Amino acid sequence: MIGNSLGTGTISLGGSGNINLSGDPLYAYSLTLQGAASPLIFNGGLTLANNQTLTLNLGTGTVTTPYIGTDVTIGGGAGTLSILSAGAVGTLGSPLTTALGILSGAVITPGGLYLSNTGALSITGALNVAGDVDITTQSGDLTVSQSVSGANLSLISAGNLSM
Repeated sequence: MIGNSLGTGTISLGGSGNINLSGDPLYAYSLTLQGAASPLIFNGGLTLANNQTLTLNLGTGTVTTPYIGTDVTIGGGAGTLSILSAGAVGTLGSPLTTALGILSGAVITPGGLYLSNTGALSITGALNVAGDVDITTQSGDLTVSQSVSGANLSLISAGNLSM
């Protein structure tokens, strides 16, 4: 876990290069980034071991990604992103770029959720977003098995779209 549940400081990842936490599979672990109003900036890519979970619990903090490349990589097909709370994730012009298999839910207010995934993506938890929802798979299918709510919805799949 990185951050403080009452914190407001910026969490900046990858300022000196990409961060690879995939390491030895015997010591694989998930990661939680937290704060009450902590902005998260992807200045490089973050890689977790196969089938692990990245949890964002940022309160009203926004997620921005000036990095050119994949922001979050979690292989194994069950690699998961869980957004417990955030003020906004990505922008239309600079979405959060991922290579993972599962988006297990999101609570985002007051902003939107902008995500571009490489590979198949399953939305397995409800997405409750005050702003726009724009999710694209650059390759693979997009499967939505839970409710998706937002001001404007855009779900685009390079493969099949199942709802």
